[in-house]
Amino acid sequence: MNKDILLIPIILAVPFVGFSMVRQTNPWQTLVLRCTLGNLAALIYALLGAVDVAVTEALVGTLLSTVLYAVAIRATCTFRLLSSSQAPLSTERQQELKALIEPLGWQLKIIPDQLNPSLANPDQLSDLNPMDIHAQQLPDGRLQLRHPSLLKQLVSINPEFAQEMGMHLDPARTEGLGLEAQQE
Repeated sequence: MNKDILLIPIILAVPFVGFSMVRQTNPWQTLVLRCTLGNLAALIYALLGAVDVAVTEALVGTLLSTVLYAVAIRATCTFRLLSSSQAPLSTERQQELKALIEPLGWQLKIIPDQLNPSLANPDQLSDLNPMDIHAQQLPDGRLQLRHPSLLKQLVSINPEFAQEMGMHLDPARTEGLGLEAQQE
């Protein structure tokens, strides 16, 4: 009887945590909720007497999967900006750009063009996959994004800042998509 009283709030918490996890847009917050869900499952198994299943869930289902997901999120959620040496991005602009991409759960990584003299054509970068570059800072300071969905997300977060930064889609990426390049 005492176990049943402990199980009720835990079992009721599972669908709420699961629903919150599905509705979350920030991958890091989703990871925390996934870890919470795994811990709740391990606690339920332990209270029901399946200690071996609880330990397995805690170690593999929660700990190992959390570490693997964290590595995957860290690797994929980085906004890579190819910076122009002719018009370097100020610290203030970097902070504003970080604030813009933060709701997406992304980090900003600025790649200076001194390391890559082929700024004019990011498709010819030797040490980077061109698809790893999300945006390129043009010599006039505007940001040219390479992914239409990313541009749409950033504009929806802060349209004024996106316009101020001169964010537009790379004209080479609009071919075949039926999109017009959004030139400022």
